[in-house]
Amino acid sequence: MELEEEEIIEENYTKKVVKGAGIIFIFTLVALFFAYLMRVLLARNLSVEEYGLFYAVFSMFSFLILFRDLGLTRSLVKFIPEFKVKKQCNLIKDSIISIFSFQFVASAIITIILIIFSDFLAINYFHNAHASSVIRILALSFWLKPFILLCGGIFQGFQKMWQYASIDLTRSILVLILSFVGFNISKGVSVPSIATLITSILLLLIFIPLLLKVIPIEFFKKKFVIDKKLLKKLFGFGISTMAGDINWFIIGGIDIFILTYFAGLEQVGLYNASLPTASLLSYFGVAIATALLPVTSELWTKKNKKRLADGISKLHKYSFAIVIPFALIMFCFPELILNLLFGKNYIIASTSLRILSLAFIFMTLSRVNLNTLLGIGKPKVNIKIAIITVIFNLILNLILIGLLGMGILGASISALLTALAMFLLSLIKLKKFAKIRIPIIMWLKNIVAGVIFVLVALFLKELLVLNPYIEAILVVIIACLVYLASLFAFKIISTQEFKNLINLSK
Repeated sequence: MELEEEEIIEENYTKKVVKGAGIIFIFTLVALFFAYLMRVLLARNLSVEEYGLFYAVFSMFSFLILFRDLGLTRSLVKFIPEFKVKKQCNLIKDSIISIFSFQFVASAIITIILIIFSDFLAINYFHNAHASSVIRILALSFWLKPFILLCGGIFQGFQKMWQYASIDLTRSILVLILSFVGFNISKGVSVPSIATLITSILLLLIFIPLLLKVIPIEFFKKKFVIDKKLLKKLFGFGISTMAGDINWFIIGGIDIFILTYFAGLEQVGLYNASLPTASLLSYFGVAIATALLPVTSELWTKKNKKRLADGISKLHKYSFAIVIPFALIMFCFPELILNLLFGKNYIIASTSLRILSLAFIFMTLSRVNLNTLLGIGKPKVNIKIAIITVIFNLILNLILIGLLGMGILGASISALLTALAMFLLSLIKLKKFAKIRIPIIMWLKNIVAGVIFVLVALFLKELLVLNPYIEAILVVIIACLVYLASLFAFKIISTQEFKNLINLSK
């Protein structure tokens, strides 16, 4: 009887995890859609150089978030449920106030420094005087971000997934609407900068009242205490989980930094058309990683390593099979995609998009590996991988962009080689700790199926003479059907496996 009750509890927990992951994934996809529309809006209303300027400055602030946050928001997510179960409301209050205080002070210091040196950075790093005003405006938005981070961490910690997931969606919608209105009033790079600042203010007005409803009344009755042992716990866990943020920054962040200084803002603008388009492929990996982490942790804790190893091997096989056709669509139609979304000025970035589409195949698989390593309690391994790939990517960018002057082509090649290195390093470590079977034969067969996809697509592109978009749709449909047939023909996936996957999704 007790065993049945435990199974029911475990089933309810699993459903809760899957439901929460599903909510986050759906909201993330919708938010991503609006965020991508924002890029398209900017590309249509700014010159390539202005577009590059905004995202060069924006990328700088994204990098600084790593040092302001230090993974502490994840510490809230980790320890709020733990303290809640133990009825230690005082520790919840101490954690929230301590983390917010650190982030607020760190944000204020960074904001003041950037405002003071905004002119210096504009001339000596961005090589554009207009960057100064953009830095000042976005610095104020950066200073307000700890309030939003706090809301997100608390919502997630108290498992209020609807509220947590709606923050990014609301941000994406607001900044898009405000920018659209702004461009109808004025032009220039200050429009999205001001829209970003106003959005930060509106997010506070929307979510702080919701936050007050989530926090239990006991929170306000407890006295705040600076607990050194608690601080060590919060900072220790937070810093150990920073590898995920660093890995996100490696592909794109470092590239944009080097491009900004050595190649100029127009190259940054072109790269910020190809990079976010290719990075859409990685969100399949995000979806898997979100659902995978708690399951991996559970199986590892129960010492069910064989089941874990089998599951990861299947994920490798299916992830590779699913992401390849989407990557190859970008590989075959980069000019059409860039022209449709960003305009004819960005078609020059088509070679970059081709290379990056291949890079994000490896990034997708890397996300599976890195989240599995985190789930089995190896965050330090992730940090080591992050450090190695950061150094590798930095050296490659300095050689290809700085020394050889290859611009976005050099940045794209660097991204591809770095993604491959990250995948191989994470795979080697995963094989060592989780004893997984690497489906090399299946991957080789899948590559052949991918080559067939490309050959069919190229043949049909030469054969058909239609409207470019109608032609692309027909080519993609036929090539995908041939690719699917190849998966069955090469026994990469069997009919029974396909039925099992359908049943699992029900």
